[in-house]
This record gives sequence, C-alpha cells and structure tokens, in this order.
Amino acid sequence: MSSFSASTSPGDASEWRQIILPKQPPFRLGEVEVEPALRRMRHDDGRELVIEPRVMEVMVALWHANGALVSRQDLLDCCWAGRTVSKDAVNRVISQIRGLATGIAAGSFEIITVNKVGYRLTTAATAIPSARSAPPEPGANRRHALLLGAGMLAASAMAGGIAYFRGQPTDQRRKMPTIAVMPFDERGSVPDFAGPGMAREVRQALSRIGGIRVISDASSLQLAQDKLQPAELGRRLGADIIIFGSLTREGGGLTGRAELVEAKTQTQELSFVEAVAGPDVMALADALAGRLVEEAITRLVPLASPAQLPPRRRLDPRAYPHMLKAEQAFLLTRSLRVGGNVAVAAAQAEEAFDQAMAALAIDPNDVRSLLVLWRLARNGWSQRLYAVQPAGADRASAATHYVRRALAADPNDPAALAALADCYRRYEWRWQDAEALLKRAIAADPGLLEARWAYGTLLGVLNRAPEGVSHAEEIHLLDPTNATLRGYLRPRLTYAAGVKTVALRQYDALLNSDPAGAFITREIYMTHLTAGDASGLDRLLGTVGKQPSAKADARNIMGRIHAAAEALRGRPGGFRDLLDGEMRRTTGESPTSEGRIDNDRLFLAALEFGWAGDAVASIDLLGRALNAGSLNWIASLPYGVSPLPRAVKDDARFTALWRRDPRLMELMSIRRENLGRGLARTIA
Repeated sequence: MSSFSASTSPGDASEWRQIILPKQPPFRLGEVEVEPALRRMRHDDGRELVIEPRVMEVMVALWHANGALVSRQDLLDCCWAGRTVSKDAVNRVISQIRGLATGIAAGSFEIITVNKVGYRLTTAATAIPSARSAPPEPGANRRHALLLGAGMLAASAMAGGIAYFRGQPTDQRRKMPTIAVMPFDERGSVPDFAGPGMAREVRQALSRIGGIRVISDASSLQLAQDKLQPAELGRRLGADIIIFGSLTREGGGLTGRAELVEAKTQTQELSFVEAVAGPDVMALADALAGRLVEEAITRLVPLASPAQLPPRRRLDPRAYPHMLKAEQAFLLTRSLRVGGNVAVAAAQAEEAFDQAMAALAIDPNDVRSLLVLWRLARNGWSQRLYAVQPAGADRASAATHYVRRALAADPNDPAALAALADCYRRYEWRWQDAEALLKRAIAADPGLLEARWAYGTLLGVLNRAPEGVSHAEEIHLLDPTNATLRGYLRPRLTYAAGVKTVALRQYDALLNSDPAGAFITREIYMTHLTAGDASGLDRLLGTVGKQPSAKADARNIMGRIHAAAEALRGRPGGFRDLLDGEMRRTTGESPTSEGRIDNDRLFLAALEFGWAGDAVASIDLLGRALNAGSLNWIASLPYGVSPLPRAVKDDARFTALWRRDPRLMELMSIRRENLGRGLARTIA
C-alpha cells in the first residue's frame, strides 16, 4: 500500500500514519502558502484564512501524495485515526477543500474525484524551509513557550481545539478521558501559593464534569517536583491530557496562561490567556476554570446518559426565591417586548437584573441566576449591565462570560450546556460543537425548552429543518399557552422545510391567539414576501385590517405589506422609499419594538431590499448582518427553499459573502449536502 508519514516528503511510501499538524512543514499551492501547524492559508495578496483541523489534515494528506490517488480508507486511517465515520463526514471535508480551491486559493489547486477509487490534488506542491513557521520539538522548553505573547496564544485559542485521542486505537478512545492539572508556575510578585491554589480551583471545576476523570492534588503535586516531560507525566499518572499554566503580575492586574498537552504525542492542543484588572486571584481562577471547563465539555466528554451524570449542584434555599423572581421577570420582559410594550419590558428587565444580583450576593455560583444575566447581556435589555448600548460583538463577549461562570459552577447543568451551545451557534458558528452540547443537554433534561428551541434553530440553519420540527413540536406540547414566545419556531421550520401551506396554517393559529401581535404578523409577511407571493400579502393585509384590537405596531405594518405587494407586482418605488427611510433611522445597536435584535433586522432588511429590486443595498445589508453574526431567516439562506431574487443571488458579490469566512464556507457545504432530504415527506 502506498503511504506517507508525518516526516516524509511528498510521494514517500513507508506507512500511513496519523497526521499531526504541528509536525507538518509549510508548503505552497500556487499563490497560497499553507501552514499546517497554524492551520492557516495565506495568499500572496495578503488574505488569510484559518481552517478547521480536519480540513487541514486532509489537505496535508492529499499534498503528501504528490498527485497520486488517495483512497477514502487511506484518509480515514491518517486523518480520522481509522475511526468509523459516515460517508458524509469525508464528503463534507472534501467539499470544504473544494470551496477553498474556488475561494482564497482560486486557480492554485484542484481536487479530482475518481469514482469509487479516491481523490487527487492536482497542483504540484513544494515544501518551504520557513523557520518562523516550524513548530518546536515536543517538550522543548515548554514553560518558556507558555509565556509567549498573549496575542499569539489568544489566536491559538480561537483557532485551536482539543484533538483528543486522534492517534490512539479505537479501544483506547472508548475509555473515560483522564486529565492531570499541574501546579501553575508563578512569575513575578504574585501572591504566595497562588500557583498551586489556581491549579486546585481548576481541578475542582473539572472534576465536577460527568464523563471525565481528574487526577488528585497529591499525585499531581508530587510529580511536579520531578520536572518530567508530558509523555512521562501521562504514563505515570495515567493521564491523557496534561494542563500546564502560569500566573504573572502585569501592571496592576494578573494574567493567567494555560495550555493543554496531549500526553502521548506531547502535542499542544490548546492554549489561551485570561486576565483580570486587579489583584483578585479568585476572579482569575474563575475565568481560567470557566474556559477549561468549556473546552473539556466541548472536546473531551462523550455523550453521557442521564444515569451517568453526577447529581446537579444543590441550590441555596436563601438565594432560591430571588432566582425564581429573576427568571419570572425575564420571561415577562421577553413577552412584553414581543408584544411591543417596550417601556414596561424595560422595567421588568431591571427587576430581573436586581433579583439575579440579589441571588448571587447570597450564592455567587447560582447557575440559574447567572443564566438570567446571560440572557439580559445577550439581548442588551438591561441598562444596569449596559449604561451605553454596546455593539453586538461586545454583548456576545459579556454573555459568554456569564455562561462560563455557570459551567464552572456546575458543568453538568443542562441549561448551562444549552446556553453555551447557543453562544456557539449565535456568535462563534461552531456548528458541530453546538450540536454535541445540545444533545447532551436534552439527554439530561428532555423537557428543557431552551435546549429544544436552540437545537431546532440550529437544525434549521444546517438545512435539517424536518429534524428541527420535531423539537418545535415538543415545545408546542410542553408549553402550549406561550405560543408567541416560542411557537413561531414550528411554522418557521416547516416553511424552511418546503411545506408552505402547513406553515401558514400554523402561523394563522398563532395570529388568532394573539391578534395584536406584530411579531407574528411580520413573520407571516416575510413568509409571503420571500416566496414572491403578492396574493398572500393581500390576504394578510385583509386579516390585519379586520382586527380592531391590533396595536399600533401591528397596524403600522399594513403600509409595509401593501408596499411589498406592489413591489412584487413590478411597482417597487414605494417599498424602496419606505425601506430607505427606515434604514436612516436604524442605529443597529438596540432591540426593536418586536423583540428582535437589530442585527437580525439587518438580515431581514437585506431580503426586503432584494425583493424591492435593489440588489446593491440587499448585498450590502446582508454583508453587515453576516459581520454581526445574524443568519435570521433560514428559508432564504443559500440552498434554502426561498432564495433571493435572481438579480441578487447571481451577483458575484453575493457569492463572495459566503466564501469570506471558513465557518460560512463550512455551513454552505453542510447545507448543500442536506438539501432536499425528505422534506415534505417528514412534515406533511
């Protein structure tokens, strides 16, 4: 069998081995330099992309073959460690590489498929002797490397992920992963015993995670004195992952750095930096523990059954009443915003904040109160959190901070797991990680509405709307009296699955239950608009006009519905004027009266401008929405059932929007693969 190893040059034939990216040299594909150790592609014109590990591994495997065919089994052996994976998993990666070949690396290489044989990369590639990109030898001055600049480590944290057991046999991968936390090095005038204390806090947080094993303080401390290399530490402790760290005083604050090393290969899998402004060691410990718990849950923990999970964290009875009041006030805030009552909703948001803070003053680790603050921070609904409304990215950062605190307090809490998954879906576009967390949350608590809602939404984004409908149906059964709050997910997913008539019946039922609701009215309006259905807009106009109890927000949309119907009939002037005026009044930083975040309004406005005949404005707004992280109207995402008008979707600038971010490229590959899989058959 033809083969290669991590140390061979292209075309060598000795044995197929696991691809270990940090050991791979840079190489060139046409006008693109590929740096496997950094998972980076750099075009000569200055453009860069960081791509996911599996995609880079397969690219390296194809490059090593030097133009020869590489079979699917060979790829599984060297990039999946021989694991049994679906055909779609390999197809997805190959599809992503083809996306790179038409994006940043256009004209530099091509992937040829030979049916039932394998794949071939057709461009000649040459290794680049680049000292700046060469990774250090395993174990060489590890602690010195740990203290390199915070920028490099932070970039590594964003780009990296824990590649647990990639090179181990299947029977070894099935065992429970074991982690050892070594005492943190102390640099400069940090408080006495801060290093061992930091390690202990991290160790205790990790030990609460169901599905992993953490080595005790005594064993880790004893072996720390011997200054052993990671492989020997792993052997003597029986650990698969070793966590090293350091503490440094920088200015008036403290900085903590951590790295996770796979013991067997001595490969650094993840490194990151956390800092606090003052000398509070425990605040830094919370931040580091939260990050490490997040990564351990996401990357290391198998999908555990509820019986395997440890008991949930006990609630403090003194904090409990405040927490319940905080949750109730938040639910009322959301309901009032959806109904258009912004002033009363604002007061309820402050009540939710006050009650959550009262609970946390009694129990700083009350998970459910931390999650109330997460929701308020995510939506920007409390002036106590934000005296000045920040941009969406800053809101995302603040929201994720509360989720990490909640997970550090109880890594097995289903609501906290679902919240982290929602952060991944909304802000980081980590599709697979989000799905794994949501499966774990629902396995632990099948009745958790937040997890069902987030999973259904994620499945819709991934073009698996029929699967998402099952979660929306469960929400409908579990929470039948709050139709407007969560009920719109069912018709939205049904429409995205291509069953418009059923979706409209479901929307009509929601509108009948809340005839004053502007949110549902606009949902129905968008359904008809994105289908190019002027007659449907006429019918909606008649329905809204017959509702004497409709509030101003619902009645205000009547002019919009009429203008949109006229635009679909070839008279777009009035619709375009209306949209132009609205955009001039939009700040892009605050929630609308219907409860939508303006990032999502940008996405919807992009669709409206498209149907108003203004392709330039449509593409510009869509770019702004994507930059802000919005993928709001799933039926009109590429490969969806309601594409934008041809003048927009055939524009090269529109295509370029979906190729400028590797996460969007991955999403487009997933959506293309899932296109048309039993849609109507599942729902009708």
